[in-house]
Amino acid sequence: QTEFAKMGFSTQQILDSTKATLDLAASMEVDLASAAMLAGSTVNAFGLEAEDTQRVVDVLAKSTSSSALDFGSLTESLKMAAPIAKSTGVSIEETAAMLGVLANTGIKGSLAGTGLRKTFIELNKKGIDLKDALDTVNKSSNGLNTAIDLVGQVGAKSLLNLASRSEDIDKLTISLQESQ
Repeated sequence: QTEFAKMGFSTQQILDSTKATLDLAASMEVDLASAAMLAGSTVNAFGLEAEDTQRVVDVLAKSTSSSALDFGSLTESLKMAAPIAKSTGVSIEETAAMLGVLANTGIKGSLAGTGLRKTFIELNKKGIDLKDALDTVNKSSNGLNTAIDLVGQVGAKSLLNLASRSEDIDKLTISLQESQ
């Protein structure tokens, strides 16, 4: 409850979030303070309301049970990617799915979060939709150069891995949307 209070949740919002936090701590096998920090910071980073805590917790728990993500790597990834994902209109479900797919290809933690953040930023600057960018990389005769042209060297690794697994992103996103 202290962690939620530090993040600006009201007493009622804290009480409303308690059950979801207990569920998250149990499913990820972490202490309550760590679960509260991840849930609360994710709610805040995506500009959601405290009432959305159960949704967020369900997505976080399902993403770790459906991919190579674990609590630590998910926490680090979201710290880097969530604010930019929110500002570019990417949902918590889509973001967690992309982080899960990246984890499945060996890119985890802050490396995944930084790569995804850079991808979102560069595509947004160029006015390119993520799905269009994935298609462009997949159709290119030189995917690496295309990815670098689209998102720079930092984001290219993430974009290449996401492009090669775009169907997995769609499947995991749907699964996370139905995670209740």
